[in-house]
Amino acid sequence: QDQFWFCSPDVKSKIEMLMEVVELDDGKSFGEMALINNKPRAATILCKENTHFAVMGQEDYKETLMKAEEKKKHALIDFLQGVPLFKTWG
Repeated sequence: QDQFWFCSPDVKSKIEMLMEVVELDDGKSFGEMALINNKPRAATILCKENTHFAVMGQEDYKETLMKAEEKKKHALIDFLQGVPLFKTWG
C-alpha cells in the first residue's frame, strides 16, 4: 500500500542508483506523487540520523491534503494567467 510520509529530522531522498535528488528538512514530506498517480513511490530514502515519521494512507491523503494541494495549484495557475507573459498560453 502506498503512503504519504512526513519527515523528521533530515531525510535524503535517493533514486535507484543512490544519486542524491533532494535533501529534506524537518516537516517536509514525500510520496504524494505515488498516491496521486496510484503508482509505487519512485525513490528510496536514506536517513542521516534516527528519524520519526507520520504516515498517511492513500484515502486519508486524498480526503485531506490532496484537496489543499489542488487549491494551491489552482491559485498558482490563476496568478500565472494574470501575468502578461503567460496570458497567451493555454
